[in-house]
Amino acid sequence: MLNYLHLYFSLKINPTQIADFRGAFISLAMRSNMDDVALSYLDNRQYNNGEAGALITRYPRVQFRVENGCATIWAINEGVPVIQQMIQDGLLELFEMYGAKIPLEPATWPKAGNVVPKVITKKIYTYRLAYYMPFDHRSDHEYHAAPTMTDKIRILDHALTSGLAISLSELGIGESDVKKIRVQMLDIIKTDTLSYKVKAGSDRNYTKVYDLLISTNVLIPDGYSLGRRKAYGFGVCIRMDSESSLKG
Repeated sequence: MLNYLHLYFSLKINPTQIADFRGAFISLAMRSNMDDVALSYLDNRQYNNGEAGALITRYPRVQFRVENGCATIWAINEGVPVIQQMIQDGLLELFEMYGAKIPLEPATWPKAGNVVPKVITKKIYTYRLAYYMPFDHRSDHEYHAAPTMTDKIRILDHALTSGLAISLSELGIGESDVKKIRVQMLDIIKTDTLSYKVKAGSDRNYTKVYDLLISTNVLIPDGYSLGRRKAYGFGVCIRMDSESSLKG
């Protein structure tokens, strides 16, 4: 079972500001004396007495994005109560970014998350995967060295299947269910090269991203992400209308 929360704000930002928005949000939590466990889920780093340490999981429980020109936050499982508590405590009204006070005004005030009780199904669902980053600027050598497009597609298929399996395992889906996952890439809609940074004020990296059409027997929660840099808005799944029964 997966529990997720999608929170939309009226704050206007562009994709190049996601790292700054994320950093400002985490700083807000730290100023509020949030406990180490909650901070760890928010920042995806192990906190000890308010000090950040190593990464704790390959699937961030809280993710920061831009949608329709506005800042959004997507949280799953342990990340959901962290965000809900910040809302309940009125912390969003104290938000600051670039040295200015900018009270965050959610377009909605969700009181509960959305539950997906059964993730692995007997149906096949179609998704568009937006700005999917299967590799970063240091790990894309195998893909670019592949001699044919068929070989490149095979590499992408493997990255998709293993990435979905690993993320669901880290979110508590049992091994017997994870082994049933089936993923197929249907189309490469487009490719692009984008810049990104992972810390406010840090240098930018450049990497190739993909918009893909995929099918899978996993009922992926709205807004679920795959690939690298999930906490920064890359690789978001968008459910398409089509579905079919699983055969074989």
